[in-house]
Amino acid sequence: MHVPVPERLAVSTCLGCGMVEAPRDCIGTCDDRRTELVWAAAHDRALAARDAARLRGEVLAALAERIASAAPGERTYRDLQVAARAALRDARPAADETEAGDGDRVSGWWCASCGRMEAPQTCLGVCIHRPDALVRLDVHEDVVSEAVAARARADGLAALARGVASSTPRGGHWDQSAAALAQEARRRLGP
Repeated sequence: MHVPVPERLAVSTCLGCGMVEAPRDCIGTCDDRRTELVWAAAHDRALAARDAARLRGEVLAALAERIASAAPGERTYRDLQVAARAALRDARPAADETEAGDGDRVSGWWCASCGRMEAPQTCLGVCIHRPDALVRLDVHEDVVSEAVAARARADGLAALARGVASSTPRGGHWDQSAAALAQEARRRLGP
């Protein structure tokens, strides 16, 4: 029987030495495998960062879609400026959007037979155990990659919004500027 490492694993940690364990009853066929994990708190921050960046991107994408399909003309352009300023206010980067870091890694041993996990340390004789959780490194890295991509997309759409919000074409160039913005919006929205 092979017990896979779960995405999230409840563990006990020692505040004294830093030992991490998820004990299980041994079934006598130990199959220890090296495993890399991160603290669940760091993973949860990465999830929040990804979700915040996605939400910001959705607000800015709605503006970009409006820009991409806007009719030419001064009135339309000025309406887009107002909408861009509002979107930038509504889509300010959240403080937790930048929290998608790698997190502290925990290297340990996973028994594929019984599901025991341990990252032993030298005991200091001051054992204070507390519950915690770890997440598989590959799962965490996927979320961090998604957060980085979502933030990059939102940042690109925010640059478009800032361009609309802060620039006013010279007289007679409204249609030309609107067409250029529409093309840029379609490019940033992608296929």
